[in-house]
Amino acid sequence: MAHEPGQDVMAAQSREWEKQSIYLRLQEGIPTAFWVWGDLVAPLEPVLPTEAYAGQFGWGEADEACLALSHSIIAKLVAVGLVTPEQASVKAHYLRDEVLAKLPADEHYDLHLSYLRLLLGKQPWPAI
Repeated sequence: MAHEPGQDVMAAQSREWEKQSIYLRLQEGIPTAFWVWGDLVAPLEPVLPTEAYAGQFGWGEADEACLALSHSIIAKLVAVGLVTPEQASVKAHYLRDEVLAKLPADEHYDLHLSYLRLLLGKQPWPAI
């Protein structure tokens, strides 16, 4: 059986999806998000201007704070090469509408990137 060079790249990318998570936590009642990659845990940085969403992330409602969280998640996925920059905006809106807005707002969540990959990594997305 022949081994194709593209298979190595696809396998390496698949392993990257497996190593990472997004942790959504309520810390003293404030929604926060963390990027987790192996032993590294770092706060997820906002990418939208703070006046657009009052400086806080959110989930559980399709509001500006939830959109800010989805944009920050997608920006991190773009930064590590798991999502193309051309699709960032479309995928951020999809993530907000189909995942983050539907999560109960008063709970903690671990969004493993293999789950997000099912939603974001394999679908054809229309150009915006």
